Amino acid sequence: MIQMLEDVNKINIMLKIMQMHLQKEMKDKNVIIHHLKTASSWQSTLISEDWFLKSIKLLNSSLFEDSLQNVNNWLSWMQNKLKINKNHFSIKELKIVYIKSWVSEAVIKHIASWMRNMFLNFFLKVEEVLLIINKMYNDFNHHHMTQWQYLKLYQNKIFFHEFWMKFQRFNAELKYNNKTLLNNLQHKISSDLQWATLNK
Repeated sequence: MIQMLEDVNKINIMLKIMQMHLQKEMKDKNVIIHHLKTASSWQSTLISEDWFLKSIKLLNSSLFEDSLQNVNNWLSWMQNKLKINKNHFSIKELKIVYIKSWVSEAVIKHIASWMRNMFLNFFLKVEEVLLIINKMYNDFNHHHMTQWQYLKLYQNKIFFHEFWMKFQRFNAELKYNNKTLLNNLQHKISSDLQWATLNK
């Protein structure tokens, strides 16, 4: 009987020790949870504050006017501006309008055919606007290259809408008069279409 009482006392002591360990462990866990919640709340506050802060606006680029300027420098400046101040341009249309506002009327005329939504090849991305400006002004022989490509352009077996799209692009830059354009068009379309127009 005495032995049994001693065993019970030992078990009670062990249970109390285990209870103390568990209480301490729970207390430590609560402290950790509290710190994690505080850190998470502080971080979300920082994120929400950053969301409303806009970057310092970079200076505007100089106006791009013609092929005498260094197009690479202008493009680099424009790309940096759009990248660093991207939170000032929330949608791609704003970026495209900004680019157009920093090129001269002459440049606008050159890229106008690419900017019209009625064409199948209208700009989908800001990068495409910058790319075509680069193509047109980084090559000093661009006009001669366009003339050469125009001379090689024939409908042959491609669909008419594809041919017509290219034909319009070249003519937007080469600016031939209407009579020349009509003669060229009749000469460049497929033989089937030539035959159809002659027999009308």
